[in-house]
Amino acid sequence: MNFRSANLLAILILLAILIPTPTLAQDLPNHLELRYSWHYGNVKLGATKKELKLKSDRYILTSHTQAEGLGKLLDSGLLQERGEFKVDGQTVIPLRYEQARTGKKAYQRQVTFDWQDNTLVYANGHKEKLPKGTQDSGSLFFALMLQSEETLDNKTVHVTNGRRLSHYRYTLGGSEQLQTPIGTLNTRRIVRSKPGRKETVTVWLATDRHNLPVKIIKQREGRPATTLLIESVVGL
Repeated sequence: MNFRSANLLAILILLAILIPTPTLAQDLPNHLELRYSWHYGNVKLGATKKELKLKSDRYILTSHTQAEGLGKLLDSGLLQERGEFKVDGQTVIPLRYEQARTGKKAYQRQVTFDWQDNTLVYANGHKEKLPKGTQDSGSLFFALMLQSEETLDNKTVHVTNGRRLSHYRYTLGGSEQLQTPIGTLNTRRIVRSKPGRKETVTVWLATDRHNLPVKIIKQREGRPATTLLIESVVGL
């Protein structure tokens, strides 16, 4: 190796050290169980349990949100979700999503993703155009886990709740150490907003736990914040 080649190699090695590499996303586990407490202001009102299972070529998500303690005095209903999605590389591809609620404000919603025709098909027969990258309220949770930091900044994401399609803007909000019931976690914040709405949703992703969402705060102007906080994890 001549002097010039040696210098070039040294420069390339130095650049490899100095240039920051992208934050790499990680695969979803085959089985995951999560429990979150949810709070309105400083008052704990209930819990959310999520379970994710890999079956054949797709993931099956089930989620149950139930009021507990004081929360039962306000609403004793149960919110249930079930979803199916595939994963292609670092992209979550939703296939079907269902959401049902019992109690005072009971309802049922369902949507099927027809990717061949780029169409969302709802249970009531209504159809909507299906934009590329669309998620549902359940799959979005896990889609965030697979996204690198670079792809989350200033990104528009379309999301359906089983009844209609909305779009939101995601921006990076910095990093911090977060105290949680499962320990102190290194996290990065992302903030969701929608033009014309006085509402934001901030999500803390645990970078040392597969970018798991460990805290979510929904803030509306003039109202106490609604918070979802991780309590236990099985599978990560």
